Amino acid sequence: MLRIYLKQAWSLLKENPLVSGLSIAGTALAITAVMMIILVIQVRLAEYAPETERGRMLHIIATRSFMKSNDGNWNNGGMGKRVVRELFYNLKTPQEVSGYARSTVSVSSVAKRTFTKYRATYTDDRFWKIFDYTFLDGTPFTYEDNESGIRKAVISEKLARRLFGKTEAKGQPLLINRTEYTVCGVVKNVPRTARYAYSDVWLPYNSSAGMETAANVYEGLVGSFNVVMLAYRTDDFTAVRAEVEQATKQLNANTSEYGVSFFNGPMSNLDMVVTNNNGFINEIPYGNWFLRQGSFVFFLLLLPALNMVGITLTNFRKRRAEIGVRKAFGATTGNVFRQVIDENLIITFIGGIFGLVLSIGVLLLTRDIFFPSGTEFNVEMLIRPETFLITLLFIFLLNLLCAGIPAWRAGKYNIVKSLNNQE
Repeated sequence: MLRIYLKQAWSLLKENPLVSGLSIAGTALAITAVMMIILVIQVRLAEYAPETERGRMLHIIATRSFMKSNDGNWNNGGMGKRVVRELFYNLKTPQEVSGYARSTVSVSSVAKRTFTKYRATYTDDRFWKIFDYTFLDGTPFTYEDNESGIRKAVISEKLARRLFGKTEAKGQPLLINRTEYTVCGVVKNVPRTARYAYSDVWLPYNSSAGMETAANVYEGLVGSFNVVMLAYRTDDFTAVRAEVEQATKQLNANTSEYGVSFFNGPMSNLDMVVTNNNGFINEIPYGNWFLRQGSFVFFLLLLPALNMVGITLTNFRKRRAEIGVRKAFGATTGNVFRQVIDENLIITFIGGIFGLVLSIGVLLLTRDIFFPSGTEFNVEMLIRPETFLITLLFIFLLNLLCAGIPAWRAGKYNIVKSLNNQE
């Protein structure tokens, strides 16, 4: 069957190379535009190291601290370390909970003292149980390290090579904000698209006095911390959110003047994509997001489809006599309809494959538009089975849009007029 279709495709291309070329080009451009949208979303949703469990993660990146007696007195931002430890560490429903804070720090080897700026994550030992980092040397810091405030650091492969010329850096001293730390581990470089796991250096949050919030500032409820949780199953999300809500009420009952709330509460990775990583909302606009994406995709398919309908109709006007002969020998309207659909499917399939390859190339060239500067992709992010299935789906839709009307018109040709090449 495949060999028959390949022969048919080759004969079609040779029969009218200009029309076939235009059809393939139109299909390729349409699929490229659609797949660009799909690939951008896929990179943000797909699971790859170290965010191999994205589907089971819940995030809180937005906290409101407010005065109980005056709702107009509030502060939006991160949460204080007190909230992480007193509220989230006591949750029972999630498999794991971690608090972390992001910052930019100067990092230098003791010898070179270059003090270049890098991205740092202040976190706890639980962080390493949620994200799947690959350690090239050493180990992560422990619960005891964090609780004692010991100055240990995990650094990326890239940073280790820049500072020490090698990845075997365990035990090496380095300066972070001009304070000496000791490297306890080196991890494989993390892609920037892993927005929660990405960093250059990871530090115990108790090793820095800057992670403390003064007790007299909103009773220690405000700060720079976010929370990531790992559920046992996605079915547990509702239960996790319910427990967070109950624990929040308990914490607020134990404070005197101020309380906290978390807007829409723990958000899934899909929630974060739909809201463009904005946690400061009370309702997630799923309907508007899917409608907007779907409308855009349909528009991108419709325009080339209309042009290709015209090309296909013109092509089949030239083949009236051929269609008339087929109908004279007993071909039904359904037979002619299927022939047109099959022939167009071959051309759109070829164009679709070109479009998929082209979309990956365009994404690589325009990555800085859609992702943080310096983003690098790997095969695991871009080439996935669902990508090919989605491509085939849009090829099928484009084929129906392009070939439906010509197929219907061709099936209705009058035998006598067709044999005489008349309308």
